[in-house]
Amino acid sequence: MADILGTNVAGAIVPFNTLDRYATHFALYGKGGFRSVPSIMERNAIPTERREVGMWVRVTNVGPDNGTYELQADLTTWKPLNQAIDASIDGLKLLLEQYNTILDGVLTNITTLTARTDSAFSQINDVRTVQAGFAQSVSTLTTEVNNVKSSVTSIRTAQENLATSLNSVKVETANVRSLAQQSMTATDQLAQIVTDLQFNSGNNSSTIQEIQRVTASLAEQVTTVNSKADGNTAKVTQLISAENGRLSKYVLTLDSNGVVVGMTAMNGGDTTSNNITFTTDNFRIVGTGAGASPIFETINGVTYIKRAIIGSGRVGSDELGGNSSTRLTGARDVNEYQSNGSIGVTVQIFGFTMDRPGEVQIAYTSQIDQAYEGGFLAQWRVQMDLDGVYMAAAEGVTKSPCAINAYQILGAGYHELVVSFLGHPNTKIKGQSISTLGRWR
Repeated sequence: MADILGTNVAGAIVPFNTLDRYATHFALYGKGGFRSVPSIMERNAIPTERREVGMWVRVTNVGPDNGTYELQADLTTWKPLNQAIDASIDGLKLLLEQYNTILDGVLTNITTLTARTDSAFSQINDVRTVQAGFAQSVSTLTTEVNNVKSSVTSIRTAQENLATSLNSVKVETANVRSLAQQSMTATDQLAQIVTDLQFNSGNNSSTIQEIQRVTASLAEQVTTVNSKADGNTAKVTQLISAENGRLSKYVLTLDSNGVVVGMTAMNGGDTTSNNITFTTDNFRIVGTGAGASPIFETINGVTYIKRAIIGSGRVGSDELGGNSSTRLTGARDVNEYQSNGSIGVTVQIFGFTMDRPGEVQIAYTSQIDQAYEGGFLAQWRVQMDLDGVYMAAAEGVTKSPCAINAYQILGAGYHELVVSFLGHPNTKIKGQSISTLGRWR
């Protein structure tokens, strides 16, 4: 008898009595067996000295890692229990094949015994004198055949029960491992893959879903990115499809609390079905340079074009061509002005006339030349008021150019622009220029 190394005990570890509710040990500190941990990380942190081949660990967190794992022979690999179920299914299949082999042998024996019985009955009919002796043999053979038939019936019943159990296990395993689905219809075949990625935190959630569908005449992919936070919902949906070898489509929608903007591009191979449609309240095309302004934009139903060359066209009842004009008078340079330090000093009163309703762009430029005041940079402000109402302004504290661009929708008739200046004494405005450009409705 060999001694066992370790802390020896003289008896089993048990509670004080049957009413004592305290545990006799902690599964966490045992070797092998079964235990529960909160996460995959804690499962992987089990020391090698406490691992044993075949031990089970239950991961209890909510998520894709939730489940029971079995430790393999290398004491490193953890196999999910559903894989063990697959292995059990394979074992059941092998057992079923063995049962079929045995059943084939039994059926062969039945055939042989039946032939022998027929031969015996033939001999009985031919040799009546020995009927009594053969009767016992026939009775014995009949009993054996009945026993064999009973065994065959039992085997078939067990086989059917085994097949039923096997199908149930297959269904349960398929439900656990299903990541994609394929469906069949009476008129077409559809291959479909659905991928979901979701994260929830309190009342906030984010999801990404991708659906890919393929049939004999359609290839389609739909990607949806969705976010919910503090009662607000934002969703981006992208659809890409090709259908019947002719129609190609791309759709992008951006949904913020039910307000939807986006675009639809479609091409069916002819001039009536190819188009690109944008759905938005504001649309801009901007150049690539740093700080570039919009080249083309629509804002609340009004279209603005920064610069354009138009061969010919019509706006309302008026032609546009090489000899057209804005029909807006008044573009000039004004003289140099030096501030006297007063607030709101009028530099220039500028009038212009519009012969019809429309939008006017007013551009003002000048150069601010300042003197230092008590060691500090002097401040300045230039303000434009149109028809007695504030329109736009610019201000600064350094010698620099001053530029103001403003837009206003006006009615037909005379309008007056007042430019006011605020600055310290000896601060000058040089090279002032004011221009107007009409944009007709």
